[in-house]
Amino acid sequence: MIGVSTHLFGSTDGYHTLTKSDDISAADDHALSIFGFGSPKSQAEIDQLPRHPSVAGRFLPSGRFAITRLFPGQPDVAGRETVERRSIIFTAQDWKSVVRCNLELLVQSEHAFHREAFTNTSAHAIEITDSEDLLPVAGELERRLYDILLSTPRKNACALIPDNDQNRRGLLKLLQLMSNTEASQLSWGLGLFAATPGVRIATASTSVAAGPNARWASLVGNLAYPEKVATLGLHQDTHAAMHQTGFNNPSRSSDDKLKKFALKYWPWTFATLAILILIVSLIYSLRANKPSAPPATSAVAPPATSDVAPPATPAVAPPATSDVAPPATSAVAPPATSDVAPPATSAVAPPATSDVAPPATSAVAPPAT
Repeated sequence: MIGVSTHLFGSTDGYHTLTKSDDISAADDHALSIFGFGSPKSQAEIDQLPRHPSVAGRFLPSGRFAITRLFPGQPDVAGRETVERRSIIFTAQDWKSVVRCNLELLVQSEHAFHREAFTNTSAHAIEITDSEDLLPVAGELERRLYDILLSTPRKNACALIPDNDQNRRGLLKLLQLMSNTEASQLSWGLGLFAATPGVRIATASTSVAAGPNARWASLVGNLAYPEKVATLGLHQDTHAAMHQTGFNNPSRSSDDKLKKFALKYWPWTFATLAILILIVSLIYSLRANKPSAPPATSAVAPPATSDVAPPATPAVAPPATSDVAPPATSAVAPPATSDVAPPATSAVAPPATSDVAPPATSAVAPPAT
């Protein structure tokens, strides 16, 4: 809930301020009293005011922001039908938060503009609903409206567009797409019955006549500021998002802020957690079941044991014992005994005895005698 000041302007025996909050200054009272945006011209138009609001928002001399809405008034002393202008006034700081909220519900709120809240002396507080569209996207209509706004002088000028539900929603959505500074300083109107220089852009009845300071804007044709229009909606930042979710609303308790945040973001939080769990599960599954881990153990360690160590033992040790040592004993030692020693004894000794001694004895002794 946000506390607001109130101002009621109407007629009993002439139009004047009927009631106002004590904190309304004389300058603000005067500004609200002369702030007229036309009056219904028929009883049918008066009767439709509760269902089809005629409302305008603008800054006051004090720097506060007022939202003024037309209502059917009490008959005056002459029995004539009248209209009332009921205004709720926000501080500049509160309005920066409220402008990011659901203004469509606010301007239609029976509680916010109930007449008893303007006639009694107790403080008035209203409930602000956060916008359902936390990240609005500019459409063709919003871009056209922003181009019209950029083409309208900031002072003493009013751009009018046809009053219908589509254009009303587009204008209120434009406030959410603009930067917080632009949106909080813009004066606007819905369903006006006359062009009002104090309102920069508004929807209005087609019967409203243009004037020196008011013009009917076109929603077709080439854009006058295409480059600036292209930036519409790019001013959303963390600060603006906090405004939308109520975190910068000082009138709310911490518990209310947390509840609002949880209600707004629980689908995203749940989806994020689900995605994280899925990713972790996939990583764990890939690590546990991927074929590269077991094959890495069976393709390296076992082959290293079966292709190197075992072959080294059967291919070196056994052959070394059977192919070297036995042949060395059988191929050298036996031949050395059989091929050298026996021939040396049989080939030298016997011939030396038979070829020298016998002939020497028989050739000398017989002739001497």
